[in-house]
Amino acid sequence: MLTSMAAISAGAVPRAGRLGRTAALAGLLACLTACMPLLSENPAGDAPHPLDATWEGTWVPQNTGDGPAYPLSLRVRDAAKGELEVAWLEQDGSQFAVRRETMSMRRAGPLLLANLPYAALFKRGSADGRPPLYMWARIERSGSDHVSVSAPILDGFRPYLGPDLHFAGKKESDYKDAAVVKHVSGDLLRRLQAGDQVWATPVIYRKLPAPDTYPLLGP
Repeated sequence: MLTSMAAISAGAVPRAGRLGRTAALAGLLACLTACMPLLSENPAGDAPHPLDATWEGTWVPQNTGDGPAYPLSLRVRDAAKGELEVAWLEQDGSQFAVRRETMSMRRAGPLLLANLPYAALFKRGSADGRPPLYMWARIERSGSDHVSVSAPILDGFRPYLGPDLHFAGKKESDYKDAAVVKHVSGDLLRRLQAGDQVWATPVIYRKLPAPDTYPLLGP
């Protein structure tokens, strides 16, 4: 992978613990907006998007969109399945720790979507057998070194979701303010109309030039 995130932005380190971890990942997906997040019970998209080595590197936000954004390192985990390993620095008390998650890239009609396991961030589904939930966002690439990331806006999607839309149980404080849909398909996205306000302000990421070492993800 690329250079250390600490060297990139020593001041842009997420806060310790669960909230910091969520902010770091949501920075990539631009999903922590002022609006209620729209999650999916299944990874958004109809099929995996094959990946190549141009996705690998350290990506630095050029703006903050509607929410926090942090430098992140990416490495292809399974090219055929569209899986990327994501790594970032998180402050844990007085120490820095490297955190990792798996992000899946999937196609839904003409759009490319990124998915991250929101459930894993809050340890939901691991102990009680409940299924995970996923954060998702639209991805657009410009050349090999710029990526635009746009989160879905609930109010914009609401007219198209119908009875499939529900809300997380109020007894779970981590989910009480989250809207959930069963699946985000190409058929759903093709029904969107021109002019619909369905995407948040995008976060633009730029990939840094590659050095010879990969300090965050290792060999």
